[in-house]
Amino acid sequence: MKKIILPILFAFTAAASGQVIETVIVQEPLTEGWVKVYRDGNIGYIDDMGQEVIPPVYDEIGRFGDYCGSMAIVKKENLFGLIDVDGNPVTDVIYDEIGKPGEYNSDWILVKFDGLYGFIDCSGIVVVEPAYTQVEIKRGKLKTN
Repeated sequence: MKKIILPILFAFTAAASGQVIETVIVQEPLTEGWVKVYRDGNIGYIDDMGQEVIPPVYDEIGRFGDYCGSMAIVKKENLFGLIDVDGNPVTDVIYDEIGKPGEYNSDWILVKFDGLYGFIDCSGIVVVEPAYTQVEIKRGKLKTN
């Protein structure tokens, strides 16, 4: 009798709880099918055919898509740069820091080079030469009388 009552009780409980199961379709990551590989302590990627996509020359590789659609930040010897999803350098690995796109201007990325701040765009071109010791944005409304 216990064997019959338990499944009935479970079915009643699930129906009474009113649970809704929702299916969500998520866009596949840019690196689907890639395998992270290491050589001499450095990180790279190979694809699902075993071909090297990103050579293992970096200390760290960020998530692709975090920068301007398909780029990732890379770190090598405590300096940073950007690469595209094909492994091509967008910038040299020369920056002390790289900020997030759009923090200061929708088309600019804050960079720090030799202790000074400037901006690059999503193609890696320097928009504002690193010449500033500090960068600060003032947000607010203009007061009018």
